Amino acid sequence: MQIDVVVFDLDDTLVDTSSLLIAPLEIEAARRMVELAPSLPEPDELAALVMELRRTDPRLVEQELVRLLPGVTEEALEARRQVFTGLTPRRLSIDPRVERLLRELHDRSTLYLLTEGDLDFQSAKIDHLGVRSFFREIVIAPPGPESKHEALASLLERRRHPPGSVVVVGNCLDREIRAGNRLGVTTVWIRRGEGSAALSDERSGLPDYTVGDVSELCEVFDHLCR
Repeated sequence: MQIDVVVFDLDDTLVDTSSLLIAPLEIEAARRMVELAPSLPEPDELAALVMELRRTDPRLVEQELVRLLPGVTEEALEARRQVFTGLTPRRLSIDPRVERLLRELHDRSTLYLLTEGDLDFQSAKIDHLGVRSFFREIVIAPPGPESKHEALASLLERRRHPPGSVVVVGNCLDREIRAGNRLGVTTVWIRRGEGSAALSDERSGLPDYTVGDVSELCEVFDHLCR
């Protein structure tokens, strides 16, 4: 296989957003929740539980907290939400190994960045990390279960890239991996951060390759190009 095009996700793929940004905020959120609902577990224990729930399905965190912990109140949940308002990307940093990989790939392949979320915040992350110049195009899709599939399909059609020459790399089975499955491209699941405890299947997404860190991609690409 000739790898002409690599489409990367951003959060928990190129940058370890869960560890660098989310985990410290969840610790602060847990502290505030326990202040308002003292029957809850200690802040460290509560934060660890939330991070585990995020690894399964981040969209169900509040629902699962209510189910698992009778002491959770709406006031405590609102205090948790307030911690995540006004987010900035200043805690984030790019691993030197990842930057090296991007430089090497940039010299021989066409790179795209396909991320999902608030336009301004995702743009601020990209600028803060200093990775914009590696990519021919950056696509920021709005939040939604089908947004990555639609954005990827549009990108490949617009740029006229045949599926057989494309590799999609991401950490979300039900976003970029499932989108890649539908479009017939090779997929690599970075199994870390949010969604890393999810189970792969035809409904959620079936990756062609699974690695624990984006720095392991060189081995995957070497195998693909044999």
